[in-house]
Amino acid sequence: MDLDLDCFTEGQDLLEWIIFLTGVVYVVLAARNKPQCWIWGIISCAILSYVSFTRYLLYADGLLQIIYVLLGILGIYQWRTHQEIPERELSTLTIQTHALILSGGSILAVGSGYLLHTYSAAFAGYTDAMTTVFGLIATVMLIYKIKENWLYWICIDMTMVVLYFIRGGCLTAVLYLIFTMTAIYGWISWNKMAKPSRKIKKAVP
Repeated sequence: MDLDLDCFTEGQDLLEWIIFLTGVVYVVLAARNKPQCWIWGIISCAILSYVSFTRYLLYADGLLQIIYVLLGILGIYQWRTHQEIPERELSTLTIQTHALILSGGSILAVGSGYLLHTYSAAFAGYTDAMTTVFGLIATVMLIYKIKENWLYWICIDMTMVVLYFIRGGCLTAVLYLIFTMTAIYGWISWNKMAKPSRKIKKAVP
């Protein structure tokens, strides 16, 4: 596929810039464990949903952004009711649980990817479905402060960089590149927060 390098200077309108700026604020605040992150995330996801549906034909990602808005509201409640959450309340999952998540998520992604590929004009239906399914899983993990959420986000965001760049959404691709780097920071940061007390809760025995 041809990559349109002109997209860095053309076609990036006000909506793209709002998505970019609010998205950066969201992920930086999330990595710093700040509940205000959800407000910025809701704004960014609402606009990105519209753009994904109408411009990039990434239907699964557009639907995911709507779900993100709803989860953002849940995130505000979940984090606001535990505003000063100590490091010991970060959670972790067992390897066995992650294996189940990866297996179940992959099956669901292949099934939904088939539907997108067969019955819609969606671009990269299987890949779009895979990032959507695991993006939803990672968001729930983030809400409940399961620290491995950042590992999922690193893989998801790197994939989205490629998808949006190919579709000409270069500014959004750069945003996802920043998301990738911030997810790496989040993983390192949350691990550092947990080490002093060594009291990370296991979400699943």
